[in-house]
Amino acid sequence: MNLLHVEINHLLRVHATCYNFRFQQGNTPLHLAALGNQSEVTKILIKKKCQVDIQNYRQQTALHIGVEAGYQDIVEILLGANASLDLREKLGKTPLQLAARGSFVAIVDMIIKAERYYEVTRDYHEKELDDLDPHLYLRQPRHPSAAQMKDILWKLATKQLKPGDWKKLALYWKFTAEHIRAIEHQYTGTHSYKEHGFRLLMIWLHGVRKDENVMRLLFEALSAIERRNLAEQIRRRADFRREKFCMNSLCSIT
Repeated sequence: MNLLHVEINHLLRVHATCYNFRFQQGNTPLHLAALGNQSEVTKILIKKKCQVDIQNYRQQTALHIGVEAGYQDIVEILLGANASLDLREKLGKTPLQLAARGSFVAIVDMIIKAERYYEVTRDYHEKELDDLDPHLYLRQPRHPSAAQMKDILWKLATKQLKPGDWKKLALYWKFTAEHIRAIEHQYTGTHSYKEHGFRLLMIWLHGVRKDENVMRLLFEALSAIERRNLAEQIRRRADFRREKFCMNSLCSIT
């Protein structure tokens, strides 16, 4: 346990109501926990109902601090606590823009998943499906065929999609222009569109409900961006008329 951890825990024991107390530069205990990469302290503070969106003198929230430092665990905890993704720090950057600027690919993707999470949870609620835990959602797709779909999406992104296709799919699936820019910011060469496409497809997969036919959705999306031949390849691998689809030896409920 480091000094910061000890000091914050002492503060919590002595002053039970000062979770939002401001230190130098307007930092709260939550800011300091994020700055020190103290995930357990961050969880304690959130459990104590501290305010997650207080801004310090640089107009940074704890999420800005965690993102800027590349602390993935801290970012996940704060996103799970519904930290604001819209607030801008002193230079006008949102958490997503900071993550892209720092080339923190996993954090960029996590923030985009979080922005799309609430729409997905509404769908789960309306369909009377199980509750969708934000931390589980951020870590891995909830669709029962997700593990098998990863290989399909990898081949699609690296072998079959054309350079501009991933952006067309992003717009069809209602990703924002800011999402597209954040994904594209990580440039790895003339074939970086393949990596961008795979990231997009995996983020999209996170939002597919467990009761949906994921192959049908993929077929419809490819058809919509005028990749009909590729869509037909997808259709031939899946039987949309049944409650199940089978791919070679794989058969998964969707």
